[in-house]
Parts: sequence; structure tokens; C-alpha cells
Amino acid sequence: MTTAKYVLSSRQINTMKRTSLEKRVHDFHSESGNDVYTIQAVLAVMIRNALSTEDFSFLAEDLIRKIFLTSKAVHEIRLSCVYFRDYFTDDEWKKVKNRLFASEAEFEQLTKRTELYIEKLRPRLISKARPTEKKTNMLSYFKDGNGKRHSWSLSNVNPDITKEEHYALMSILSTLNIFHKDGVQRFAEPIYADFTIYEPSFDRRDEEAAAELMKNAEQLLPLDASLSDAVESTEAAFDTQIENATEEEAIIETQDEDTIVAESAEIIDGFPSKYLSEEEAQALHDFYTAGFDPSTISEEEKAEIAFRATLDERPMREIQQEMEKEKVRDQEKAEAAAAPAKGKKNLTKQERKKLAQEQANKVQRNKQNKWGILSQIKKRGGKKRK
Repeated sequence: MTTAKYVLSSRQINTMKRTSLEKRVHDFHSESGNDVYTIQAVLAVMIRNALSTEDFSFLAEDLIRKIFLTSKAVHEIRLSCVYFRDYFTDDEWKKVKNRLFASEAEFEQLTKRTELYIEKLRPRLISKARPTEKKTNMLSYFKDGNGKRHSWSLSNVNPDITKEEHYALMSILSTLNIFHKDGVQRFAEPIYADFTIYEPSFDRRDEEAAAELMKNAEQLLPLDASLSDAVESTEAAFDTQIENATEEEAIIETQDEDTIVAESAEIIDGFPSKYLSEEEAQALHDFYTAGFDPSTISEEEKAEIAFRATLDERPMREIQQEMEKEKVRDQEKAEAAAAPAKGKKNLTKQERKKLAQEQANKVQRNKQNKWGILSQIKKRGGKKRK
């Protein structure tokens, strides 16, 4: 069984930089020859362009024009041509319509509704870069083909869009049938979407900024050292840290989520995480941590949430909400067991003992859960590296 060398999934489409993504589209088409998939993938890129601060307009323009002008397979999705009208000259557009439709009347009849739908969206679909002053991400939710809810995250977006336009873009995404998981269509129906604006704080990755930040911190003494030893060792440690620390070493202790994403990328993406670009790694980090608030939970709970999220390929916030609901249900069950309803007999000594044992077993399973998942990640990841 052979494996495709070039993958063109939703993750690649929504995390790669333009140059890398354009090359990936060409490589995928060259290997697969799949005209229909390629057209839909580039339409998904157009939706990203409509939301993004970066320029993804007219991606793979020559390839798209060639497919519509020569491919027989494109007849399967002939209505998609209206999204790419701006890719063609007037003469080329006439040829496209003549190839795909029996007459001008048929073209107008079949595409009128779509053209009216995207009329206000067209400038966004082909817009150039639209940068913003503050970094903004989008977290949206869809129903899949089975009616199950899942999330989709996009980083570096421009929130200057009406809710009607936003919903319209998500609805276009739901018309594509190329994104599946376990044979189930992923983006069947949009539910809701939010924007998250990030306010930057300190950043020690810049040497000058690090020196300024640590100017006063140098006066801080270790709690278990004598005065003379503490002053000498602290000054030496900070000097060495500034001179020798790499960017990765400077931030590794404060970015546990990044480490988790990097280690689990082999399972999620199907290839070693070392092949992820910096932009892809950052996009994965943004996806997993969007809206996640670790301030109200313990380190143990945070680790369990992170591992569940990477294995299920869902945001940590979504996992956190599920765990909170589980706690409420467990509490309600415990209260119900402790206070039997009126008219019901009290639990016998044997029944109480059995209930207590079940609760103890559940606590033990929860403690073992995160270590079992971590072991699985390391085991599967280790096989990849051989």
C-alpha cells in the first residue's frame, strides 16, 4: 500500500504560508491528478483569504485556469466556476461557460443564486493583505455529517467583517465535500464563531527587551541561599542566561502547551513534527490554546486536558468544558447517593461500600489517565523517529 507524498488537508490549507501552500497545491495536483479536489481546496483557500490578514488571493492561478479550460472532471463541480470568475479574462470566461454549460441561459439559471449569494463577498475572496494592529484569531464551531459538534480555528484573521458576511463564508465552506474524518464530512453546518484579540505582554526572546525586563529581577534573591552566595550566583546565572540562551531555551519553561503540541504532532499529522514549519507549529499552538484559561485548574488537570486535546484533535477549552460538566455530574450523583429521596429506603452497608469502591476506582483511573496518554504519545512518537 502506497502513501501519498503530498497531503492537502484542512490543516495544511489553513496553516501554511502562501509560498509553501501554493507549492503544496501544485505538488498535490501533480501527484494525484485530482482536478475536483484541487478546485475545492483552492476555494477553501479563498475563504481563508477573506478572513486572513495575509494575502492568499489568486493562489495557483495558472493551474486553476488550466483545469477549468481543459479538464473533463471539472464538470462534476461546474457551479464552482462562479467563485473563480476573476481568474479569467473575458475571452477565457466565455470558453469556460461554453465548456461547462449547454447555453448562456442554462448558465444564468444554474448560477444566479450563487452569484447573488457571493456578490458582496467577492471583493473579500480576492482581496490582498489586510493587516491589523493587534493579533486576532478565530474559533468557530461546525456540525459534522453525523451531527456531532467540532471546532475549527484560524490564526491571524482580520475581524473587520459583518456577522452576515462571516456566516456566509462559513456556509460556503460547508458546501465543500473534501474534508472528512473517519469517512464523515467535517464542515456540514456552521454553528457559531468568535474572534479572540491577543494583547501582547513581555517577550524575552528579544535580547534588548530581555535585558530591560531582567534589570530589576537581578535583585531578587533565592529563598534558600545566604546573602553573599545568593548575590554572586544570581548575577552569574543571569549573565550566562542572557549570553547563551537560545530562543527555544528562553521560552520553554513558560510554554508547556507548545511542548505538548510539538510532541504530539506525530500522532495528529501522521509525520514527524520536525517537518512542521514555525508558522504551522504556531498555528497548532493557537488552535489548541484558543480561549483556554488555565488559571482556575491545577497543573495535573492542565496536563490531562492538553493530552486529551492533542489526541482528540480538539481545543483545550472544549476539553476543559467537558471535564467541568463531568465534575458537576459526579457531584450530583454523590449528593443523590448521600441523601436518598423521600420514600426510598436507605442504602445498606454493603451498598454503601460498593458505591465507595466505585468512586475510589474512578479517582484512580483519572490519576492514571494522563500518564497512560503520555506513554502512548511517547511510544508512538518513538516509532516514528527510528
